[in-house]
Amino acid sequence: MTPRTLWMIIPACQPRTAGSATYAKILIPYLLNRPSVRSILIVAATAKGGKLIEKDGRCTFFRLIPDPDKFQSSASIIHWTWQKFSMGMAQLIFSVFLLAALFRRGRNVVYVHDAYARHLVPTLIKLFGLDAICDVRDPFFIPKGVMVFPAVIACSMNLASRLARHLPVERISHVPVPLDLEALRRLATNPLPPSFPVAKDYILHLGRSSPDKGVYELIEAYSQFCAAVPSPPPLVLVGRVLIADAQAIAMAHPGIFFVGEVAWDAVPAIISKARLVILPSRTEGLPRAILEAIALGIPILCPPGIAELQRYCPQCVLSEISATAIFEALMRAPCEFIAHEYPICEHDALNCLARTANIMRL
Repeated sequence: MTPRTLWMIIPACQPRTAGSATYAKILIPYLLNRPSVRSILIVAATAKGGKLIEKDGRCTFFRLIPDPDKFQSSASIIHWTWQKFSMGMAQLIFSVFLLAALFRRGRNVVYVHDAYARHLVPTLIKLFGLDAICDVRDPFFIPKGVMVFPAVIACSMNLASRLARHLPVERISHVPVPLDLEALRRLATNPLPPSFPVAKDYILHLGRSSPDKGVYELIEAYSQFCAAVPSPPPLVLVGRVLIADAQAIAMAHPGIFFVGEVAWDAVPAIISKARLVILPSRTEGLPRAILEAIALGIPILCPPGIAELQRYCPQCVLSEISATAIFEALMRAPCEFIAHEYPICEHDALNCLARTANIMRL
């Protein structure tokens, strides 16, 4: 097979610490080791600590998209205006990117994260007949955008079912979220970061602190929990803080700590020392934080509506995303929420990444 260039359009890559960045960190080295891959070109959002354009061996990063979350915690009009500007700039950059790919027709593969499978991107892919794959990892994908792709990857069973309403099933491949289980368990034995506020036995929210992640419902439930039990464990929120009143909340509740973003390799140790990992999110396809906690044997509380979790660990699924449901769960023993039956081996990275590469015909 003649080596090809992979052109990737993704929301985030290292040094960002979002789930999509962690996925890219696993996926990109694997693909670079495939003999069919000559090089990889990546367009992603800007990242603090990362150069706008950077070459790393056979991989070139174009971190050119304005950060869509920059004004997440500001006034709604500023947030809305910035989101429109960010997406507009992204589509402009992608258009140039795809036009460049057109001149290498037959020698490249285009990979698009569903967050950007909208507006001009699917139009250009359809118009030019580009060899492109869409990876759907978000329940809020745009069906019209996804429908133009010859092949679509779904990271969860319920996303695959939803996709089947809009395009033929033979174009859909269900590939679980890949986890490097050996590295995860090895990193879990590391000490916590020096600045981490507590040593162990905390309730952990892992992911950005924003309304769509259920942070306000969690904080209200935790307040009720503190009033109901003596010496409650602290609540630690790890991830980008995108709510304006985080400082006021932390001052009003001494047991709540907003840690902010941490290095990706510190996350396993943070999870391993928690008494419970909770994610009452409204925006998950299949949350990596929950899967990593399952792999490490840590109790979990996860959002409703995710088929794998409903099937294998229904006792760990919140009845709804509300302060009442979260409070009732917090009042129970954490040992009730260990997902013993979940087949975590299905997320083995080598198997999942090999399936992804085969779908890309790489």
